[in-house]
Amino acid sequence: MRSLNRKVFTKIVLIFCIFFDLLCIVLNSRIDYSSFVSDQLNMSVVLEQVGSYLVIESIFFLIVFIPRLRALNKSLLWSVVALIPFVNIYYCVYLCIKKSDDDEIEASSLPTRKGMKRIPYLLTLLPFMFVILIFHALSKAMIDNSLPTLGQDIIVILWCYFCLSKRLIDAGEDPYKAWLILVPFYNIYFLLKWCFVRSASA
Repeated sequence: MRSLNRKVFTKIVLIFCIFFDLLCIVLNSRIDYSSFVSDQLNMSVVLEQVGSYLVIESIFFLIVFIPRLRALNKSLLWSVVALIPFVNIYYCVYLCIKKSDDDEIEASSLPTRKGMKRIPYLLTLLPFMFVILIFHALSKAMIDNSLPTLGQDIIVILWCYFCLSKRLIDAGEDPYKAWLILVPFYNIYFLLKWCFVRSASA
């Protein structure tokens, strides 16, 4: 794998998120919440779980960062960022948005993709978010806390990415900017902003 253009890189990241979501659910099911007494968590189990997430995430980012950096003609030393927890996520967002020469050529040869107008965007995104908030509240209220909240968060991210990328296409913007939903606080503004921006054809 010598290099990865933006389209392939994004698809690989999305597929990884889906499998990572399933892994979160499996690992979360291993924790016996009924054994927790007076809010005292079994820290060894929790740390093992979090450590597993970080190791898998770092290895994945290291593998995909190198060919993507080649496509952008950047130093491979930047792949070290893959080993820094949380920072690697934001660098991944940057690599998804940043265009290479191959991306420019491919974009000019692709047919126009169908976007999502404001009303369908609202009707698709907001009810889903409302259901997720209820689901999250119920999971917090449950004594055994058995619902996989981390997996749930990844599902939210994937759905928001799908809706937002379609909305950006309709507004004549780069759909890869949808990865900005991973930026805390700014993501709320970015999601709501496109509820009011008109279509490019309007």
